[in-house]
Amino acid sequence: MSNRTIARLIAKDFHLNRWFMAGVVVSGLVSLLIASTGRVGFNIGSVSFITTLVAFGVILAMYGCFTERKEKTALFVLSLPLSTAEYVKAKVLGMLTVYLVPWTILTGGAVVLFLVTPIPDGMVTPTLLLSVFYLAIFCVVVAVTLSTTSEAVASITIILTNMSVTFFMFAIFGNSTIAQDAKGDVVVWSAPVLTLLAGEAFCIALALALPFLFRKRDYI
Repeated sequence: MSNRTIARLIAKDFHLNRWFMAGVVVSGLVSLLIASTGRVGFNIGSVSFITTLVAFGVILAMYGCFTERKEKTALFVLSLPLSTAEYVKAKVLGMLTVYLVPWTILTGGAVVLFLVTPIPDGMVTPTLLLSVFYLAIFCVVVAVTLSTTSEAVASITIILTNMSVTFFMFAIFGNSTIAQDAKGDVVVWSAPVLTLLAGEAFCIALALALPFLFRKRDYI
C-alpha cells in the first residue's frame, strides 16, 4: 500500500510540473540551436543553456520542497498510510524524476550538438562534467530545502551553489589535460575527467541521503 501511495505522490509532482518541464526543454533546445550558429551564437547559447538548467533546479526545489514545507500545504499526507521516511522518499524521488527528464533530454541534445556540428567532439566530456554538476547542485538544494524551513539557510545555499558553477567551470578548463582534450575531435575520458565524475556521483549520493539522516518527526 505504501509503495502505491509513494508512486502516486511522485506522479502528482510530475503532473504539477509538466508544463514547467516542457518549457525548460523548449528553452534548452532553443539555446542549443543558438549555440550551433557560430562562435558568438555558441557563447550566447551556452550561457542560456546553463541558466536554464540551473534556474530550473533552484525554482523546482524552492517551490516543490521548501514552500510546501513552510506553508504546510502537505498536511493532507497525514491522512495517508505513510511514515515520515516514506514521505521524504516520495518527495526526493518526485523532485529527482521531474528534474531528470529535462536534464536527460538537454544533456543528450548537447552531446548530439557536438557530434554533428564542426564544434570539437572533445567538448563532450567537459560538457558532461558541467551537466552532472548541475544535477549535483540541484540535489544539494533539494536536500537543504527538505531539511530546513529557514529562508536564510535556503537562500545562502542557493547563492553558494550558483556561485560554485563559475568556479567549477574555471577548475575544468583550468586543468591542462581537460582543456587540451576539449579542443580535439575525439572524446577523451582522461583520469581528471573520471575522477571529477566520481566525485560528483559521490556528492549526489550524499545529498540525496541527507534528508533521511536529518528528517524530523514534525517534518510534515
